[in-house]
Amino acid sequence: MSAIFQFAVRYVLPIVQKVFPHWTQRLLINLVIKKERHARPHPFSLWTGASAGKPKEGGTSKTASLLSADDPASRLTAKSKFTPSVYVSWTGLVNRRYTGRHLPPVEGSYIDSLPAKEEVFQRLLLRKEGQFVPSDNTSALFCFFAQWFTDSFLRTNPLDRRQNTSNHEIDYCQIYGLDGWTTHRLRERRLGRMLLENNMLPRLTTPNGDVREQFHEIGYIRAKRAIANNQIPGAGLRDALGLSLGETLEPGGARWTHMYATGLERGNSTILYTAISTMCVREHNYVAGRLATMHPEWDDDRLFETARLIMIRNVLQIVVEDYINHIAGIARFKLERHFGEHERWYRTNRISLEFNLLYRWHSLVPDHFAVGGQSYDHKGYRFNNGLLERHGVEQCINAASIQPAGRVQLHNTPYFLEKAELATLDMSRTFALRPFVEYCERFGERPPASMMELVGGDAKAAAELTELYGTVERVELPVGLIAQARDKSRPDAVLPPLVTTMVAVDAFTHILTNPLLADQVYEAAFSGGLATLADGGGGIAGLMARNASSGITVKPSFALR
Repeated sequence: MSAIFQFAVRYVLPIVQKVFPHWTQRLLINLVIKKERHARPHPFSLWTGASAGKPKEGGTSKTASLLSADDPASRLTAKSKFTPSVYVSWTGLVNRRYTGRHLPPVEGSYIDSLPAKEEVFQRLLLRKEGQFVPSDNTSALFCFFAQWFTDSFLRTNPLDRRQNTSNHEIDYCQIYGLDGWTTHRLRERRLGRMLLENNMLPRLTTPNGDVREQFHEIGYIRAKRAIANNQIPGAGLRDALGLSLGETLEPGGARWTHMYATGLERGNSTILYTAISTMCVREHNYVAGRLATMHPEWDDDRLFETARLIMIRNVLQIVVEDYINHIAGIARFKLERHFGEHERWYRTNRISLEFNLLYRWHSLVPDHFAVGGQSYDHKGYRFNNGLLERHGVEQCINAASIQPAGRVQLHNTPYFLEKAELATLDMSRTFALRPFVEYCERFGERPPASMMELVGGDAKAAAELTELYGTVERVELPVGLIAQARDKSRPDAVLPPLVTTMVAVDAFTHILTNPLLADQVYEAAFSGGLATLADGGGGIAGLMARNASSGITVKPSFALR
């Protein structure tokens, strides 16, 4: 990036944005999106013919067991040597239950020649004890928000990893769930409100650990019960969460009895995940209350559905104006909704495997989380809502805003995420993702010519990569994404260059094609003065401030403060 271009971006662009805001936004967004050579639909997906079977089951940090036991996916034969489809099929094009992909599979000989996954983790990815590398500018809140955000749409089906359980939209399913049954059970059924108990999410279980009857039909309780062939509601979920944590969750134990009823099965995974969801449910009820005052003649369903639309519109704004802008660093994007329908990239959303895997930012995760003068290790801040209740939602959010996330780089993944990291490499290899350099070309980046160029001159890292992969052309995508050096013009960038580009391309083409943002839909949904309420969210800071407990100031920040 030349000095002249840097000057233009930093000093000229803000002036142009003020004078021509809409034109500038459209230009910037199109420049980002069009870095990928071809827009959706992509020819290939993870679909394979019946004779190819399905891959063997494998763990993934984006797992959701939401298929019923009689789903056809559960009856296909799992192949130990699975071969992805290399041809275009109608089912693969239109059935979004099969995850998409940006590039076709690579030759099997390349995959067979890659180093062992365990060796890659130990020699390139693992954070050694006491060697946490903090980010200079990114807070732990950003880390936890990223997990909360992506869990809603990056959802691999563990019964058949070719498939997903995603709605393919940013739709607040973290609080509303993925299906109507779940939504119904999480509603108060009065004045459009969601369930809260003492201003917190409702408890999932009774004090002795039985799932409360009203929550038996929540999607993940229903599905886990069928898949595990266990007639005790919640037993399958409890076992799965215990496996993730590395210990047994006893039915009457404090961790299990403090679980909340949430939209998704991973809704209790960290205290910050739960804190964010709690604030969002409070916000839903705040919006529903405003609507009830404006329209006392509306029934519960209309109040609820309109509040839900406003919530979805506002989370889209948060993702663009808080989350993406923190990643972008220089350009300041706005939720610009008036032009997407006229662009060639305006197509039906479909989650891709590459988008799923590039989001495995395990380096962001801290070893410890400090709040209220105490420091907790990963078992302390994971699946432990008792800790959240002890310190309070607001204090946990404030604490996360002043603690650094990890820096996304080699040698910075915590040991307790080894299984998740190995699952990432396994998914990449099972479905034969092409090497890192080919994705550079796909997304308009110049591929590195050598290992030294890939890692920005770090001789030690270049030697480690060379020993495992030989040449830069053979580095696999998940490793290359985090090994890549920052651009010299942005040494403090949150993410390496190709990750930043790929995130931006997929994020904007998923956000701006949300059906709610289409002109005729938006106007119909928010007519009669509702647009002012819909457009007045104020980002994540506004949401948190409106819903903080009385007398407590909350200052959320993705930038480390």
